[in-house]
Amino acid sequence: MKPHLPLAFTLLLYGLLSPAQTRPPSAFTTPPKTVAVYVQQPDKPALEIHGKAALTVTAANPDDTVTGTFIYALSDEARQILAKLANQPLNDIPALLTKKDVRASFQKNSACPWLRWELDPATLDIKGLQLRLKPVVLELPETREYLNQLFCNWARQINVNRQRRGIIAAINRALTGDEQ
Repeated sequence: MKPHLPLAFTLLLYGLLSPAQTRPPSAFTTPPKTVAVYVQQPDKPALEIHGKAALTVTAANPDDTVTGTFIYALSDEARQILAKLANQPLNDIPALLTKKDVRASFQKNSACPWLRWELDPATLDIKGLQLRLKPVVLELPETREYLNQLFCNWARQINVNRQRRGIIAAINRALTGDEQ
């Protein structure tokens, strides 16, 4: 009697599935960067608050942009200020704000070892307050990780005006885990 093997391992053993096809979906989030947001107050100048911004990439697009979820982390001090402005208890002010489907593009002539993505999440809403952001530039340091290397190759192809559909497709396969 043969021992029971998981299906993926059995398919791999018989050559019906390649090792690349068994890769789980990858997540890619930029390193956090300190970014200012501005809260408009009636009859007062806009109040500047600082937090940490990052982007979790969900897709690479054929127009040389990435789409992802913008993440903005507020410090306790910033949350206290926002709670006072919104007349809300501190517990009602989240520490993390997110905005889905934000697009980022490679900054002109951006290349490794430091890629730069420009994005404009415009505003974030929190308890009736509008937090305005100026365009944000997030930096990606080069690493040996698979997705990071694909982003570096993509930027290189953009800079020399070469075809990049294959790299974009590889990034999307890595993000979804669909390596077939």
